Amino acid sequence: PISLLKDDGAVFIQDNGRGLCVLLAQQASLAPGDRVMVSGYTAPGDYIPILEDASVEVLGHGAAPTPISVDLKSLLGSPENYDYTLVRVEANLVNLISGPAQQTLVLEASNSVMTADIANGKANGAVQSLRNGSRLELTGIFIAQSPLKWIPGFIPSRERSGSNPFYFPPDSVQILMRGQ
Repeated sequence: PISLLKDDGAVFIQDNGRGLCVLLAQQASLAPGDRVMVSGYTAPGDYIPILEDASVEVLGHGAAPTPISVDLKSLLGSPENYDYTLVRVEANLVNLISGPAQQTLVLEASNSVMTADIANGKANGAVQSLRNGSRLELTGIFIAQSPLKWIPGFIPSRERSGSNPFYFPPDSVQILMRGQ
């Protein structure tokens, strides 16, 4: 089922706790909860591949996917398990930045910082009234930006130390929210 639609044609779908970012070739009339079949071309993503130049067929309608409750430490430790997935996470508000197209909440949890973006058309007065230091529970699509892109068949250098020489922590993480 569809978990979120963006104005730029990106669609996020979720099945069995896994998410996928789909970039549509043409705009389609879709809603969260729609059951869809998509086809397109895979392309490298930051942690998992994305589907681009995709077509979509609506198979039915239903409830939007249930978010997965997770902490920021887990998101940072295993971004490939949550990338493009609808998650619920708790964090403290550090700052609220008003931009021309969106409101950006700067958040802190587990000594890590992340951002959450809400499109201006979907933000309401409650977002503007938030105070720094507030404890928030956010639901949205988790997106991690890696220092390296996923490349089929690419094996990183074994010279990297640590328990997993193939893991590269995200440069940044973001929660893309549907609304307040």
